Amino acid sequence: MTGMLFAIACWAVWSLSPAHIELLTYDRQAVLDGQWWRLWTSHLTHYSRFQLIADSTALFSLGLILRFYTRFLHLLFGFIFAMPVMMWLLLVFMPDVQSYRGATGLAAMSWMITSWFLIVESRSLSLKFWTGYLLLSILLVKMFVEAVAVWTPFLMASEGLELMWTVQAVGALLGIALFNLYDRIYIGRRKSKRRPSRTPDGKPIPLPLNAPRPQTAGSRAVPRVSGAGK
Repeated sequence: MTGMLFAIACWAVWSLSPAHIELLTYDRQAVLDGQWWRLWTSHLTHYSRFQLIADSTALFSLGLILRFYTRFLHLLFGFIFAMPVMMWLLLVFMPDVQSYRGATGLAAMSWMITSWFLIVESRSLSLKFWTGYLLLSILLVKMFVEAVAVWTPFLMASEGLELMWTVQAVGALLGIALFNLYDRIYIGRRKSKRRPSRTPDGKPIPLPLNAPRPQTAGSRAVPRVSGAGK
């Protein structure tokens, strides 16, 4: 649900006037001057319609999956925490970048969280299990190809590609951290799932020795009488 709301918010910001969008964009000097809201709102702004479609489609699609595995407020707080962290790292470690727009980091973060939830909370060798590994492989291959383009001296990579790769890598790392946090929170939920009563071939599964036995109609608890009889 959170990813879907952020996707809608991106389109809402796109419809604003250029002057208003400029007030929301990451601007290094403006942030240093105290306009801290840009650390959050810059993720909702975009340079082009293609970038907007790519980011919003990823957020919306992944949000449809994540709503089955995470709670709305947990994921919302995760997004609110991750947004300024990404831009702060950009501010500190890439001082040459004066402006930035895009939700690529949030999309990579959602991608990583979704992949691991599909892997961890699905049965082995099931369709969801393999879908999680497929999503994770696509993200890692994409990041590897872009890293080669950025760091190989024989290839000419634009400054924009280096910036997008950096933000995407930070988003993926934050995704791993948030997944581990959510996994700790929801670990009790997985343990409390109902134990199947029958095997796939229809045979009943015996209850553990310490499991409470269901009462039958003929068995009633005998009340305990306290005190000595007269």
